[in-house]
Amino acid sequence: MVSSYKLFSRGLRSPLLDKTTTLKYDGFVGKTGENLEDDILIHERKEMDLENGMLVIGFPTIGLVGPIAAHHLVSSMELTHIGSIYSKYFQPTAVIHNFIPTSPVNIFAGEEECGPEGACDQIIVVESEFLPPPDLLKPLGNALMEWSEKKKISLTTVLEGMLKPVADEKLDIFGVGSTEQARSVLKKFDVPQLEAGMVSGISGVMLYEGERLNKDVICLLAETHVDYPDARAAAELLNSLNHLVPQMEIDPEPLLKQAEEIEAKIKESIQAATPQESKKPDVPFPIYR
Repeated sequence: MVSSYKLFSRGLRSPLLDKTTTLKYDGFVGKTGENLEDDILIHERKEMDLENGMLVIGFPTIGLVGPIAAHHLVSSMELTHIGSIYSKYFQPTAVIHNFIPTSPVNIFAGEEECGPEGACDQIIVVESEFLPPPDLLKPLGNALMEWSEKKKISLTTVLEGMLKPVADEKLDIFGVGSTEQARSVLKKFDVPQLEAGMVSGISGVMLYEGERLNKDVICLLAETHVDYPDARAAAELLNSLNHLVPQMEIDPEPLLKQAEEIEAKIKESIQAATPQESKKPDVPFPIYR
């Protein structure tokens, strides 16, 4: 018999299914827990000490900056696939990673890296290949919050896009912190903070749950373009993320090169799609003779 650790003793009513949804944490490597059909499960594939690490979350939103940045972290830092998140409510899609089919929402982590003065950093990444339905964002955010608490993760950073109001090449980064400590980190690294506004989706859930539970959550928002995947904005997010893990080196340069390629292809497509003014003949076409 396989047992699971319950994240929540209370039930959550979901309009997706007229019954109570239970969130569970499956802490057993190689097992999937009970009642997967009805539950959200965080399934660990590999045991790893994540205490005092930083959790980075990237879900698809405007400009796809979150998953682009998250994927770059996973590939460039060669993070290990340590877990997956499962739910009946996820779209029926398998993501193939290193020949292995997995859930569309996966967890990766690297080993702890320490500097010469003994300070250490560790990064954990939740990468999602799709945007969960709105009714699932709250329980999913709660599950991630509870899991990070269980693993003693010290800081959660959510990567988010925001629509750029003016069309120019400059892309600004803004931050929101759930606690005084989180806001002091943003201030320390000169990240402009949103004084008023709204953050929706999984980022919003993590922020207000962090405020309620007094857990350090930072949301980094990159101004981005809504019309295409914005690798340049994702690179700017990684530049800001570099400050939060000073013992590690995150290189956003490959994303900037990718951004130039994407933008060049888009410009070519726009030019190809723009009607060209046809040259008028010197002599009118003789419709009537």
